[in-house]
Amino acid sequence: MVSITGYGQQGPWAQRAGHDINFMAVSGVLDQVRATTGELAMSNVQWGDLAAGSSMACIAILSAVYKAGKSGEGRHIDVSMTHGLHTHLVMPKSTGALLAPMLGGRMPGAGQDMLNGVLPCYNLYATADGRHLAVGSLEFKFWKAACEVFERPDWVNRHWQRGQMPGSPDCAELRRDVAALVASQPLAYWAERFEQADACVTPVLTLAEAQAHPLFEGQTKVQPWSQVA
Repeated sequence: MVSITGYGQQGPWAQRAGHDINFMAVSGVLDQVRATTGELAMSNVQWGDLAAGSSMACIAILSAVYKAGKSGEGRHIDVSMTHGLHTHLVMPKSTGALLAPMLGGRMPGAGQDMLNGVLPCYNLYATADGRHLAVGSLEFKFWKAACEVFERPDWVNRHWQRGQMPGSPDCAELRRDVAALVASQPLAYWAERFEQADACVTPVLTLAEAQAHPLFEGQTKVQPWSQVA
């Protein structure tokens, strides 16, 4: 048997009601979802309900079924969505530990973390038509490839793996320069330019565009067991 709760079966919050936004908030995950200007962002994808709740419950059930097959004993699985979300803070904790020595022992604050939009190589940039380009060139080799498409070889070594500190003046300046370049052309222009580039740079698609994308168009649908030969 499996139970999915907001805050766990036991503890001071066991009987407290909540929704995805509350689980995100209490777990510490929501505080990580910020724009580079510091504002919190709200997602209409239920990360607590789905990723920390349903998906983790599914993994736990499969593990329990396997164990039951070996031991013959069942069990009660307790999945807390808030605790599940907290365990997903792997990257913020890792990058925090990486940057703390460089920041005099302090954990990164706003504008200093690796994946919250402060790095020029890992950011969202508005295009000329009000759309966005997702630049995920976190590793140096991908950033080098991106700079080739941008036709800016002078940007190549201005990367965190070449010593550029998150939150530094050079980091902020380069982010502004990349933003200005991306904003000079519409999304279709950049999507075409990066189509064949191994740079981890992609257009931010709308729901309708994603559904029509070749990656999802005509994808295989899961058949009921009764129809599987």
